[in-house]
Amino acid sequence: MMGWITRFIDKCRKTTFESGPPVPRQVDAGEQAIFKLIQIQAFGGMKTIPKGLKDLNVFKDEICLFRVKTRLCNKSDTVDFKTPILLPNSRTGVEQLIRQIHMENNHAGIQTTVGILREQVVIIQTKRDVRKVIRKCVTCRRINTKSAEVIPAPLPYNQVKDAKTFQVTGVDFAGILILKNGDKVWIVIFTCAIYRGVHLEKVDCINTEDFLMAFNRFVSRRGRP
Repeated sequence: MMGWITRFIDKCRKTTFESGPPVPRQVDAGEQAIFKLIQIQAFGGMKTIPKGLKDLNVFKDEICLFRVKTRLCNKSDTVDFKTPILLPNSRTGVEQLIRQIHMENNHAGIQTTVGILREQVVIIQTKRDVRKVIRKCVTCRRINTKSAEVIPAPLPYNQVKDAKTFQVTGVDFAGILILKNGDKVWIVIFTCAIYRGVHLEKVDCINTEDFLMAFNRFVSRRGRP
């Protein structure tokens, strides 16, 4: 929105005749205008450096924005990286900026969001503001919420008593399985409830007669449950 306002001002001053969306120069100018308004509201004026911020090596640039002089001034990089803009904490515009960086970087954590922000701005008490914004993020809250913990119920007596293998047995069918010649078969699965042993029997159909034959074969091999 501030980019469109900057485009309108440029056209009123007849300094541009461009059409279409705002160009990067106008978007940057609109962003700087927002930062300037935030600094005016927070620091009560732009004539002097705010008290308590002199330890940050704060200075005022050519467009009256407070910036922080870092030790990377001699690095060949952008102005915002070498001298980031100073912003107050607990401001709506600052929280919107943090939220935008957080979402653009796939809901990054606190440390990552702080690192990306410091490439452009220095926020007073940055971690506290970033932590507050991330705590309000619905997506992050959904991902980081712990699952409900349920106390496991005690096992039934048939699964803990002393018994022989397959003395307590469960049964189920698996299939359909297709053989190489195209025939359809099923598998009868017998499982030991105590020792988790598995016995498999092949049947050609899932009717009662075929199951009883498979059960008789199981009993002949493993014993009667």
